[in-house]
Amino acid sequence: MRRRTAFIWILTGLMALSLLAIHTAEAAEDPYLKAKAQAYFDYAQAYATTGLGGVSEQLFTDDTLATLERLRGTGDSTIWTGMYVAAQSLRYAATGEAQAKTEAARIARYLHTVKAITDTPGYVGRYAAPNQAFWRQEYPDTHDRLYFGTGDYAGLFWIGDTSRDQYTGWWLGMSMAHEFLGDEDLNAVIEADMRDVIDTLIDNDWKIVDNNGDVDGNGAARVGYPLRLAWLIMAWSATGEQDYLDLFHDIFAERKDKLWLDVFSWTNKYAEYFAFNLSHNTFLQLMRLTPDCETHAFLTELYEKKIYKHVKETHNAWYDSVYLVGCRIGGTCGNRQFQKVADDVYQTLTEFWDAPNQAFQVVQTADYELDPISVWWQDLEDQYPFLREVWNINPQAKEPFPFTQKCWSDMTWQRSPYQINCPYEEARRVGPGVDYMIAYWTAVHAGAVPGPGPLVEEMACN
Repeated sequence: MRRRTAFIWILTGLMALSLLAIHTAEAAEDPYLKAKAQAYFDYAQAYATTGLGGVSEQLFTDDTLATLERLRGTGDSTIWTGMYVAAQSLRYAATGEAQAKTEAARIARYLHTVKAITDTPGYVGRYAAPNQAFWRQEYPDTHDRLYFGTGDYAGLFWIGDTSRDQYTGWWLGMSMAHEFLGDEDLNAVIEADMRDVIDTLIDNDWKIVDNNGDVDGNGAARVGYPLRLAWLIMAWSATGEQDYLDLFHDIFAERKDKLWLDVFSWTNKYAEYFAFNLSHNTFLQLMRLTPDCETHAFLTELYEKKIYKHVKETHNAWYDSVYLVGCRIGGTCGNRQFQKVADDVYQTLTEFWDAPNQAFQVVQTADYELDPISVWWQDLEDQYPFLREVWNINPQAKEPFPFTQKCWSDMTWQRSPYQINCPYEEARRVGPGVDYMIAYWTAVHAGAVPGPGPLVEEMACN
């Protein structure tokens, strides 16, 4: 009897220690993952944030990466820049490293510049840099998105026609920098910028109006309800202005029963997979900052059932880490579920290639079965070609490929894990590495990988 009792006490003690480890993750940082994050950071400073600080892809003269030819994809810079600031802000919150604080503050000030240079109330540009060939090679004088800075910004250029997609990165980066860096001067700038952007959107009936007075944003100028809620809660969290929180609750109450339509994501599995990245930029802060338990529980369930449902178990360390942050705060996942997802995050980050994120070819050797829905959809588009202009869906695998068999992308998390026949990618292309950094530091924040996490706690109502 004593042996049995002793065994039960030992087993109970081991279980308690195991649960404590899951909930605190206070182990020393994994040296390999941390070194990889540092290498990506060093590379980003050297190559991906040249000019004023906007993050972008690079194109070298050849695959040796010895000589940088020019930047690439700067029209999407603001979203990656904001995610980079968020990653470094989370890094500083976890480690207190001065290097992270200095860099996050530097690039957050760039996020102010890319708004101020437009000289338009509440309008954020896609990219800004010195008006020199090296940075401007994607945008000749005749390009319809090209504009030139004036006054304090003379000698610079900026890119317009900004979509709500870019705003998701801007808001995420500014919000995280304000919350974690503790820089009073910078916070004053961020608060003023947030007021300008959110007040302008409210005045314009939640439409992005550009410097020409147009509502276009590359076809994505209307700000939907989930984005409204997220940006309002970030503005309230930073400024403390009650009007923003009141409007958040008013919109939530009015739209609550229809929010599932606004986040409907099933089709994103087959077309516009990148939209999942926008959702995670949005719901990370919604789940972190929503202050009352009832609203938080609703939004977390909405995210889990209508968004995360379509990306779980796809070896996506960024999406999984956002899920773990939300479920830890809301208490919606048990220890076993948390650890299952955390283990996959750890494995995926381990398999993630070392810096830099140089393009490579993937020859998919894994056996796969075609998704019958994707085949049916392509057949339908063959019969009715006009549908291709709307969806353009190609056959894809029924099950996600292992991470090492995914097609390469400059931002790997927004590339579909079901894609077959990977396109040819020039090995002289290099992504900025924001994908690894945002996934790793969010995982640390959630306590999903060894390190100084978690930095989130369950809400008091749980």
